[in-house]
Amino acid sequence: MTPQELKNSILQRAIEGKLVEQRAEEGNAEDLYKKIQAEKQKLIKAGKIKKDRSLPDILDEDRPFDIPDNWMWCRLGTVINLLSGQDMPLTAYNDKKNGVPYITGASNIENGKIIINRWIEKPKTIATRGQLLVTCKGTVGKTAILNKDRVHIARQIMSIETYFLDVNFLKCFIDRQVPNLIFRAKSM
Repeated sequence: MTPQELKNSILQRAIEGKLVEQRAEEGNAEDLYKKIQAEKQKLIKAGKIKKDRSLPDILDEDRPFDIPDNWMWCRLGTVINLLSGQDMPLTAYNDKKNGVPYITGASNIENGKIIINRWIEKPKTIATRGQLLVTCKGTVGKTAILNKDRVHIARQIMSIETYFLDVNFLKCFIDRQVPNLIFRAKSM
């Protein structure tokens, strides 16, 4: 087994809940899911995020493997807030470090790190510290956890805000799953 195969095997066991013992005192996914939904409703009422669109239920055939009894399947969109970026005209940004960083696409993410080479004084689509940035156009699937207080993101980037969900786990999950999704889409 190669080191990459070992890493993939460990990640798959973790995703399936088979890496460590599941203990009742740690709670269950249904309670956590209810907390996440309550937090999202509070943010919607405060006008901080938009109301989610309805997502379909998860059917038995959608479940690729069995999970522990205290876990539950849910659509990713029900436990995160997804923010789409917005492009700005050339005249709106600069290279003189005036304003907040402007992240435009895959060229700003290298090995999970953010490279800043543009700034914007009047940002409109703001991602904040701790959110997961994902490239969604051009080079799809590059990820980085935002380590700046605020950045403006362009339309080639989406920002994922998590609620009670570890952003490092989400990054690991997306890094593992996106290549599979891209391959499936190309082979269809």
